Amino acid sequence: MLITNDGKLANRLAHPSFELGKTYRVLLRGQLSEKDIAELRSGVWLAEGKTSPAHVKVVSSTKDSTIAHITIHEGINRQVRRMFAKVGSKVIELERISIGPVKIEQMQPGECRPLTEEELSALREATLRKKKRKKPPHSRGRSGGGQRRAGRKDSDRGTRRGKKR
Repeated sequence: MLITNDGKLANRLAHPSFELGKTYRVLLRGQLSEKDIAELRSGVWLAEGKTSPAHVKVVSSTKDSTIAHITIHEGINRQVRRMFAKVGSKVIELERISIGPVKIEQMQPGECRPLTEEELSALREATLRKKKRKKPPHSRGRSGGGQRRAGRKDSDRGTRRGKKR
């Protein structure tokens, strides 16, 4: 967990459009197949929609358990557990090990430490690369924001295709 009084940085760290990866060490029951890894890497369907592709690396595996690292940037509620459940794997332990370029090394639960200037600079740099979205072309050559489409009446406001919402 990072705590900051810099609202702009906090937004960049949390908002998925900045695609700042959060990496987790996951202990799974059983083995993770190549098919499962491929599915996680291409994104899985959850109730909210399809997740973005995850970076997945198996660190070690026995017949009873697997340790993997997974990096995601979305932050959907219980996303990592739900993604692994979708491919049939049960998460036994889950620990965040990094947020972007900041690694959490040898810290005990409840322990805190200030970020170094290098870590803070790296976080700011990592969140400057926001993806640019393509803006949809304006329809009918409208240039002003206050103009209405032809044929639209005040009574149509708040409705979609003339139907009440």
